Amino acid sequence: MTKMKSKKMTKSTVAIIVMAVLMVAMLAFGGTYAYFTATATAVTGNITTGTVKLTGSVVSTITANNVMPGDTILTGDQNPSYTVETSDTGNWVAIKVEFTGDTVANLTITVDSAVWQEVGSGTGIYRTKSAIANGASVKVFPEAGFTFNADDNWTQGELTSDDDLMGKTITISITAKSIQDKNIGSEGIDEEVTALFA
Repeated sequence: MTKMKSKKMTKSTVAIIVMAVLMVAMLAFGGTYAYFTATATAVTGNITTGTVKLTGSVVSTITANNVMPGDTILTGDQNPSYTVETSDTGNWVAIKVEFTGDTVANLTITVDSAVWQEVGSGTGIYRTKSAIANGASVKVFPEAGFTFNADDNWTQGELTSDDDLMGKTITISITAKSIQDKNIGSEGIDEEVTALFA
């Protein structure tokens, strides 16, 4: 009987050991999953940004003496000119014309209407009517130059003329800026040009 009992214990022991191993295996691997995975090489590349440049034979501050209404100022080479340099097909060019000095009453400026149009009314901001091609130039005033037009009257006994324009120093300043044409176009250009000078 002893032999038989030990055989049973051996089978039982083996069964217990196998069950214990299986339980340990279930505990160890029961919450672990295996996956197929893959790794790709990172994709890298370079981008090169474009350019927007504006150069000019610029008379940044215009000064003339003893100017009378009807006098022509800034003819020929004195006429401010701006040249576009860009990697785009073209750029818009915008200028802001400002009068400063003793008085600026009733003064207006006449830019080349074939090239420029005013943005807003009375803002002194003008933009080209179309984008200017790479390498092309635009002049501010007509070929004939800028004609000073003003009306004023001095009355005997008065210290100054009616509009206070006579005997005064007036400075005309022109600031020029350029902006890309690509992704802007003519639809949104007035808003973008206004923001340039804000």
